[in-house]
Amino acid sequence: MSEIQNRHLYNTGEIIVEEGQPGSHICIIEKGLVEIWKNGPDGKKIVLGFLETGQIFGEMAIIDKSPRAATVTALEPTTIINIDGDKLLEALRQSPPILTTLLKTLITNIKKT
Repeated sequence: MSEIQNRHLYNTGEIIVEEGQPGSHICIIEKGLVEIWKNGPDGKKIVLGFLETGQIFGEMAIIDKSPRAATVTALEPTTIINIDGDKLLEALRQSPPILTTLLKTLITNIKKT
């Protein structure tokens, strides 16, 4: 598959993506468990959720071209497949414009919560 950039194994506690960094790829959890978190205004960690095998993260930074909204850390040895964000954007350009508008609206609403 040409859209797969690579597979990477992250050890427990290792950061996969970091809040505020630019996003160039979408991550699929091939195997493992991750924690999604942000730094609060007081600098304390705010846990937003957990994702496991088969789930995806990192799409918001690709679709709305914003920095990563949160940090993702491996909670156990985790294998990630990276999908090139440009491939997703190309697919969206070929889809009906309403789909892109809908996705951007959903992302904006998620960020507000």
